[in-house]
Amino acid sequence: MKAVIAFGTKPCTIKMAPLVKECESRGHKTTILYTGQHWSPNLYSELFDDLELRYPDYNMRCGEESYSLNQLATNILQRTEHVLKEVKPDMVFTHGDTTTSMAVSLAAQLSLVPVFHVEAGLRTFSKEPFPEQLNTRVSDAASDVFFAPVERNAQNLLSEGFPRERIFTVGNTVIDIAKWAAERNADVAKKYGLEKPLIYFSIHRRETTMDRERFSGPVEAMLEMDEFKFFVSMRPGTRAALEKYGLLKKIEKAGHISVYDSIPSYIETIAIMKQCDAILSDSGSMPEEASALNIPFLTARYICDRPETVAAGSNIVVGLRKETVIENVRRVMGNPEFREKMVSAPSPYGQGDTSKKILDISEKLFAEGNLLRFENGVTTRNV
Repeated sequence: MKAVIAFGTKPCTIKMAPLVKECESRGHKTTILYTGQHWSPNLYSELFDDLELRYPDYNMRCGEESYSLNQLATNILQRTEHVLKEVKPDMVFTHGDTTTSMAVSLAAQLSLVPVFHVEAGLRTFSKEPFPEQLNTRVSDAASDVFFAPVERNAQNLLSEGFPRERIFTVGNTVIDIAKWAAERNADVAKKYGLEKPLIYFSIHRRETTMDRERFSGPVEAMLEMDEFKFFVSMRPGTRAALEKYGLLKKIEKAGHISVYDSIPSYIETIAIMKQCDAILSDSGSMPEEASALNIPFLTARYICDRPETVAAGSNIVVGLRKETVIENVRRVMGNPEFREKMVSAPSPYGQGDTSKKILDISEKLFAEGNLLRFENGVTTRNV
């Protein structure tokens, strides 16, 4: 079996790493295609080293050579076509809701290469998160096999008319890698000066950073809650928004807030999360990891694309207004009974064997053949 495994962002590198290793361990010809959507050293080379993942066979460097999302998608689409012509894979694995997933899936499908979409079926039925909801829908439309993290995602795909026999509920590969990283037990408390009670803070979504009112709410809430320590993971977009809205100097002067640029080490990031009493973020992946690590998560958005964590009880959606953020953070931190319910909530994403399940299914489908299926008889499914 000859597979291309494609990704291009930090979260997708993390989530696809166990799939790459599983594919290689089974002796399959595995080509890593890295689009370079995230291209700075701490989001690329340092991360690969940390994950003990070999460097890509193809690094298309699309991110550093693109000036907009349109240009990024165009570059990925065109350059992926050249790679597929050269490699001639049996299938392409894409991941999630990134511009990389959307463009690679389109390029593969238009090149008549079967697309296996990992983390398929995520829906908010909203424009948000932007552009992730567009990306995941297009990725699914261009896919042949769908690996849904939870049953809700599978039902989303079924309701949109995708074939039941090609949809598989397998859990999430982030649990595979999070458990691997947690076992490393990196010593981070002294290195980063971590003190309790500690809250991890990260706000970076486009629809939030580009709007002063939305962005200022959780930041001002953090500034006010000086009874807690905050560990701030600073993305470039977050720093730019803080400067634009006149909040950066306030953050830097606050004695209860420690600011660090995005940490390249996933092992250290997981270790830092384990030291925290709660996480306040607009991240999509972190509530998944938090559910596996038994850390209360507060989603700083008005809508959540991981509603299964809310249903399970490990995550609450707190919005972006300063008052509601403060109310919910203090509830999680100050109400032992409520906190214990969040801590003890089960993870909906499996036991850390998702990559094995994906490869078992993929091998079976490959052996059966007919991955690119066109209708061979009269159908009335659209009537």
